[in-house]
Amino acid sequence: MGLRPPTTNEAFFYGSVIPANGIGTSGAPNLDLRAEKARTWEAGVNVMLDDLFQGGDSLRFKASVFHRTIEDYIVLGKIRTSDVTTQQYDSFVNAAEDTTMQGVELEGAYDAGTYWLGAAATWLETTWPETTQIFSNDGGTTTGE
Repeated sequence: MGLRPPTTNEAFFYGSVIPANGIGTSGAPNLDLRAEKARTWEAGVNVMLDDLFQGGDSLRFKASVFHRTIEDYIVLGKIRTSDVTTQQYDSFVNAAEDTTMQGVELEGAYDAGTYWLGAAATWLETTWPETTQIFSNDGGTTTGE
């Protein structure tokens, strides 16, 4: 089980942006933002071979698969403040449902002494929730961005 508390920016984000057309968006802090809680399993293998093609060379290879379920994933969304109930503000919010990430990671390196080659790749599939929570005045959700 992993725990990631909100960053300072995520908890205290505020301000406004006024585009050229005069329509602005405003951001407000979300002091009710909860920490992300992740449950992860991972399995992998490391292969180390020395003196493979010539004396002193080495080949290293790592492969792993993982699956992570994150409760209260922090995303950019909307909140209402206790002062203004009719307007929603941009803020960081917790996703209303779990976010899942799963994938495969590969890494390989060959060291021949006079030269070195290395490569890494990650395949990641993420399932995002369809709703986020609207904080402060109600416990509603939105299907917005």
